Amino acid sequence: MAPADVTAGGGHNLIGQVIDGRYEVTGKLGKGGMAVVYSALDRNLGRAVALKVLRTDVASDPVAAKRLVREARAAGQLHHPNIITMHDVGDADGMIYIAMEVLTGKELSEVMEEQGAIGLLRSIDIARQVAGALAVAHAHGIIHRDIKPENLFLCTNAGSGDFVKVLDFSIAKLPTNMVTAAL
Repeated sequence: MAPADVTAGGGHNLIGQVIDGRYEVTGKLGKGGMAVVYSALDRNLGRAVALKVLRTDVASDPVAAKRLVREARAAGQLHHPNIITMHDVGDADGMIYIAMEVLTGKELSEVMEEQGAIGLLRSIDIARQVAGALAVAHAHGIIHRDIKPENLFLCTNAGSGDFVKVLDFSIAKLPTNMVTAAL
């Protein structure tokens, strides 16, 4: 068995597998506190997606599965260029997954680790984009509750400056009607 940090869905390395008859897993993009993110091809639509699946060591926790579904439902309600786009959420034989847009670039935390302080003007530009995304979330009654450099992704945009995507709505505070549906 591969180490937990590269596996998901019951301890299997998913690379090369087809999830839910639709998503052909092609590689690993990264991992977070509770999930592994893979690159995949959506066979139905012929497009690349990022597939987020619970890590093996948390897959048996029903709360973790609910948080993953909650994340998809929260972000799926929001349409803003600075919020990651959710394409699908599903359950493939007990393996909960989210299919979302593929991003190219780095988390803000990685950039700060590599470059150190990012400067006032760049910080203001990033904060402006994050504030715009959060304003849309708040207008929908969703409060992110986990804004940090690891959840802010700086997309590579052919030299046109930073383009921020807000990630990970797994612990967001949702309106009552969404909480009932998600949990």
